[in-house]
Amino acid sequence: MEGTGTYAVQCKDLVITAADIVADPARPYIRKIRAAFVMLQCGIAAGIVQGAIDSIWAVESQLGHVNQYLDDRPQDLQAELDDLVGRVMTMAETPFDTSTEFFIDVLNARTEGAELCLRASQSALMHHGARGYLMNSDVQRRLREAQFVAIVTPAIKHLRKEIASLSAEDMPA
Repeated sequence: MEGTGTYAVQCKDLVITAADIVADPARPYIRKIRAAFVMLQCGIAAGIVQGAIDSIWAVESQLGHVNQYLDDRPQDLQAELDDLVGRVMTMAETPFDTSTEFFIDVLNARTEGAELCLRASQSALMHHGARGYLMNSDVQRRLREAQFVAIVTPAIKHLRKEIASLSAEDMPA
């Protein structure tokens, strides 16, 4: 989708037999697996979000009296995560669906996962306060992980661009 997309690999003195070829031509194979490949990244987002939620709960007994005034409380984040995971699990039942509508749904889930990562990790920092900002804090590490999910190919901006492009293709002129 731009940036780090790899389409070729150079090898020296490598023997590739017919049994080693996954697909020839590759384009139809890539179209078949692309949704499943993007969907795999939703699991990374889910793990980061769940970690952020768990870290919020970890300080609830100490800081809940003031954290109750923050947005993105753990129960709200958990409900959003559970909904997203449920949708991804349903899509995972047919990972090789090549329809445009299915791929748009997968791209939307991947986008929502990245955005939820950012919100949940930011919320965990706010719930922890200064101790969450320390370099050795799990909360601070999760912030960086969430930012990585947001920028790794496909980044949120690329996901939105692809969704817009695919949606425009379906619209009558």
